Amino acid sequence: MGGDLPRRGHGGLPVRPTPQGYAAITFRLPQGHDPLVTPDSGGEPLTLAELMPAPTRRRFPWKVVAGAAAVLAVFVAVGVFAYATRPSSNLDGNGRALAGANPGSTAPWSPPAKVYVTPVPADFAITVNELSRKCFGSAGCNVTFSIGLENVGAHEFDPAKSYKLVYTVNGTEDPYSNNVTITGDRYTYESEEFVQVKDKATKLTATVTSIVAA
Repeated sequence: MGGDLPRRGHGGLPVRPTPQGYAAITFRLPQGHDPLVTPDSGGEPLTLAELMPAPTRRRFPWKVVAGAAAVLAVFVAVGVFAYATRPSSNLDGNGRALAGANPGSTAPWSPPAKVYVTPVPADFAITVNELSRKCFGSAGCNVTFSIGLENVGAHEFDPAKSYKLVYTVNGTEDPYSNNVTITGDRYTYESEEFVQVKDKATKLTATVTSIVAA
């Protein structure tokens, strides 16, 4: 024979080549119906594989993911900028106005200037700490002592100013007084002092009598 004859299916219908991966299935239409043909089928009936759409491979939507990431980056940048340029608040963590803040102002809050007081005698308690005592019978005794000074008023004094605290020691044979220089929270005075008392039973005490600017 001159050439290969086309392969025939049921009813003598020719079978078209089948795409790879599909089974070649032909079917027979009821009597009186023509096989399904298309302009490019050459007048031959189509197989089931030709009627089915070719399989497609789904691709990951990278463009959608990239677009969502770009939108998220814009929102984050806007949020950071808004936080950095927000007006300063004069409220504490509970929404209450900070002390010294102007309720209608958005200016940064700063603590109020420290207020110092002028010391007065009632701000201090003074004590006598006896270091030694030597007695000579009826001639009396020689006493060496130091004082202790405490700020019982718990006030703060201006460190740029100095004050002179004057105190008197009680129980001495002759009147005795001395002073302490106060500058801020620093006290300057003699580490040891010497007085005479009439006998070994005499106790020494001290009293703050005045405070003046140094």
